Amino acid sequence: MKRAGAVLVVVFGLAMAACGTTVVPQEPRVITVPGIVGSDMALEIVDETGELVDAVAVTGEALGAVAMPLEGPIAVWAGAERNEVRLVWISFSCETTGRLTISNPNRITVQAGDFAVCDAIGNHRAVDLEFRGPVNAPALQVELLGVEGKEKG
Repeated sequence: MKRAGAVLVVVFGLAMAACGTTVVPQEPRVITVPGIVGSDMALEIVDETGELVDAVAVTGEALGAVAMPLEGPIAVWAGAERNEVRLVWISFSCETTGRLTISNPNRITVQAGDFAVCDAIGNHRAVDLEFRGPVNAPALQVELLGVEGKEKG
């Protein structure tokens, strides 16, 4: 039995480059995102805006600190600096692949890959994102969507 992955959509107030400048998308890269339990996730990061400076998986004690009850299946927290945010979501313990896409207009999607049968144990994962300009974290809107685009939760 296989489950189609969920899609997380974040629409946010990211200060984009000034008008008239050319946006240069970055080459996709893959980071390893551990979970509290289960498998690590190879998360492909695709930045179509050219505004992402860095994406780092939250690990160790910092990951343990985010493993608290969330108000929903996803949370967005302001980072230490105005240009940083932390995405925290709950996946299944056996999800091993995913894709985080930053696209215009100011949208981030996180989609888990398919996986084989496993226990339906929630697995907290977190990524810190650093952008070129300030991000209004409190204004971020997040949704967890199924692959058909229907809201889940």
